[in-house]
Amino acid sequence: MRYTLDQLTTFDAVARLGSFSAAAREIQRSPSAVSMAMSNLEVDMNVPLFVRSPRQVSLTGQGEALREYARVVLESYNTLERRVDAFNQQIERSISLAIAIPYGFISPVLYDFSMAFPEVDIHIREPLHGDVEAMVHSGEAHLGIALTRAVDADRIQFRQLGKLTMVHVVSTAHPLAQRIPVSFADLHQYRHIAFGRQQRPIATTEYLTSPSIWRMESYGAILEATLAGLGWASLPHQFVRRELERGELVELRQQEYPHTDWLVGVDLLWSRLRAEGKAQHWLRKRLVRDRIFEQDAPGKGTQ
Repeated sequence: MRYTLDQLTTFDAVARLGSFSAAAREIQRSPSAVSMAMSNLEVDMNVPLFVRSPRQVSLTGQGEALREYARVVLESYNTLERRVDAFNQQIERSISLAIAIPYGFISPVLYDFSMAFPEVDIHIREPLHGDVEAMVHSGEAHLGIALTRAVDADRIQFRQLGKLTMVHVVSTAHPLAQRIPVSFADLHQYRHIAFGRQQRPIATTEYLTSPSIWRMESYGAILEATLAGLGWASLPHQFVRRELERGELVELRQQEYPHTDWLVGVDLLWSRLRAEGKAQHWLRKRLVRDRIFEQDAPGKGTQ
């Protein structure tokens, strides 16, 4: 026993609208054709689907149950159609992103992408060893977002997306919490919790050294280690704002720069050696357009 897609589409329209006439207008058929199609469907299924009255049509108990199965079939069919259309339009099936900043900064763009390209899957990867450039170059990621560092411009294209405010933080129980403001020499005495290998350091970090460094592969791990009092860390302000407000962490303002926020650029990276599909092109353009910024201490934007 087989049911056609046209029958299921008509069934769903009648069930939603509660009227053969209204369903006929929506699917551009005559009311008599809709009524006949539903009568034939009931015969094919050998199940009463509708309770008919002069003014409206309602579903029977069996009709209510079967409607859910019909909707699943129609949703699967629509997904198949979108996939086929996407392939015909040369739209990628999936896009991978290597992101080395807190995801919240680009969440609005990703939401808009999901609405514009519902058939395209997104794979967000935390870069191993903090090396976003290597993942983009190898093809593991189509796009990369990372704090500004020198890159190989012969193989990697880049565009600055904006700037973030970075802060040095420590647990309230850590000895450094009692020395604020701290000096570079103070930081040098205690363990530094760092992100990945960071073989090419972030700009303006040449003074932030420590003989003891623990490296971790995610901001979440760095945060947990810092909260546990294992050392001090440099993290985006927005990522630790809640912990600072709760008094779980303390910002280590520096003696050398008492009135200056530490601003670090954020770059978007993509390969010069690989062509980009329509979805990747759309996402890259939107990331560039919707720049990353936040409010610094004086209340000015960091763009």
